Amino acid sequence: DSAGITSEEIGRRIRRWAISHPKGGLVVVDYLQLIRPGRGEDENVSIINTMRELSAAAKDTGLAVLAMSQLNDRKVTDRGNNIFQATGEYYGFKPEFSDFKWSSAIEECSKLVLLFHRPAFFNKDITDDEFQIIVALSNFGESGKTLPYSWNGKLTKIENKLKTKEKG
Repeated sequence: DSAGITSEEIGRRIRRWAISHPKGGLVVVDYLQLIRPGRGEDENVSIINTMRELSAAAKDTGLAVLAMSQLNDRKVTDRGNNIFQATGEYYGFKPEFSDFKWSSAIEECSKLVLLFHRPAFFNKDITDDEFQIIVALSNFGESGKTLPYSWNGKLTKIENKLKTKEKG
C-alpha cells in the first residue's frame, strides 16, 4: 500500500512476500499510472518496464499478479460522442483493448486482460443491472468474448447472471 514506488521496488516486494507466504496468493497493483518512473525513464518506457517486472515477478514466484490500468479517456469520450451523434442515444462505449494507455506494453506482458462495462453508468435512463466482462486478451482461450453479469449497486457487487437466473 505505497504510492510512488518504482517497478523494481514492487518486484522486490513481491518476491519477499512470496518467500514468507509459500502457499501463494494474489498481488494487486492499483494502478499502473501511479508507479514512479525509474531514472531517465519517460512514462511510456516506465509502463513497459513495469509490465515486464510484474510479469517476471509472477513467473519467478508463481503468484497471480493483477495490474489495474486506466483507459485513455480521450479515446473513450470521442468514441462515445460519435455513437451519440450517430444514434441520438448515449449508451456509452464498449471498451476496447486499444483504449488502454500503452496498450502495446500491456499486451506484450499480459496473460489475460479483462474490460468491464456497465451501460447504465453512461445513461441514467437505463435501469438495467447489466454488467459485462469483456475478455480482451487471453492466452488461455478465446479473446473477444463478452460474459454477462449482473450489477448490484446496493452491495457494490458483480454477480454471475446465469447463476442468478437459475436461482430465480
